[in-house]
Amino acid sequence: MNRFSLKNSIILCVSLVLVCIILSCNRSTSSSIEKAIDRESSTDESAAMSQLMSAEELLSANDCAACHHEKESVIGPSYSQIAKRYSITDIPQLTEKIIKGGKGNWGETPMTAHPGLSQDEATVILTYILSMK
Repeated sequence: MNRFSLKNSIILCVSLVLVCIILSCNRSTSSSIEKAIDRESSTDESAAMSQLMSAEELLSANDCAACHHEKESVIGPSYSQIAKRYSITDIPQLTEKIIKGGKGNWGETPMTAHPGLSQDEATVILTYILSMK
């Protein structure tokens, strides 16, 4: 009877240890997943912030401020006027206007061409401007 009791006690202890190990593994996996999700959302926020800073840097590195301001018309429309008139679906057309220049959309004053900007850079600028609704 003593052996049976000892055997059962050993099985019970081993079972409890295994249950504890399994539970702690699930917690660390869950915790790792939560940490990974937090890191990913933090990375997304950082990417959005760096894109925002890139847009501002691009605007100031080019001659945009000579004709456009955020809320007031100078020579061309303000960024907020552009944001009210256009949407994200207009980005391809607007990208071409920024790079190649043009006139007629806001009166007779021509839009200066910016052939030094890439399509990606123009898209970053436009995404930023269109967010100013």
